[in-house]
Amino acid sequence: MDIPPPIAPVMSRILLATDLSANALNAALYAMELYGRDGPAFLLVHCYQYPAPRIAYPFNIDDIARGSEAGLERSRGSLEAALPGKPWPLVTECKEGSLTAVLKAYKEGPDPPRLVVMGARNTEGFPHFVPGSLTAEVIKRSDLPVLAVPEGAGYHGLSDVLLTDDGQAVGQETMAVLSDLLQRTGARLHVLRMVNEAVPANAGPKGPSALEKAVGHVPHSYLHKSGEDLVPLVNEALEETGAELVVAVHHERSFLERLFHRSTTARLAVYTPVPLLVLQQRS
Repeated sequence: MDIPPPIAPVMSRILLATDLSANALNAALYAMELYGRDGPAFLLVHCYQYPAPRIAYPFNIDDIARGSEAGLERSRGSLEAALPGKPWPLVTECKEGSLTAVLKAYKEGPDPPRLVVMGARNTEGFPHFVPGSLTAEVIKRSDLPVLAVPEGAGYHGLSDVLLTDDGQAVGQETMAVLSDLLQRTGARLHVLRMVNEAVPANAGPKGPSALEKAVGHVPHSYLHKSGEDLVPLVNEALEETGAELVVAVHHERSFLERLFHRSTTARLAVYTPVPLLVLQQRS
């Protein structure tokens, strides 16, 4: 059966979320170098929130907005200084509200961004998933694809990409951001399949999975690994392939499922040493 080619979207805008930290600045630099000046437009966004009402404050709360806007302009200046040359397609917007609420408004707006870029927290010294990570919360709750860039990760080209395949159904439109990126960079694609621990890794399922059908005509190789925890297997596969980017699909869960299951993709964002692209599969 012929598999139709993937849908390659026009990446009109990429949203660079910043809390004005060095980590967020590094993530923005990575994305801008990855897509380049002649790629999509970049939207640098900082969110701020006013304190709760009915409490007396020894300062003018309007200074919060002014300070946020000034900090955002400094971040813009730092980006432009780090990437000299002809002007970048970069605009800034300062928004009141939580980042998840602001992203929801962008998603429902007339020109939603195709990708959100954020810095990922460094979890060195933390033996368990850090539940307070804003990046993890955005991955779990946003309808937009997210590129999570680890602290200190720099862009040095993209030649190999590792795509995790959990066997669940995925739509062709979900894979559009990945297809676009592979076409831009010419990177090789490696597909990591998880198999049951009782099955030898080299005896994993054969033939294209639903995820691979969604990728379409893009050439790719297979890796089969057995185990219960995806995170160490991904890190093992990274060593074998030399991939500079991990891609995972985050599947929407019901309210009860979210109560009793941790998000593997959110854990990948804080434990994977290379940037992680999370694609959102909604029911």
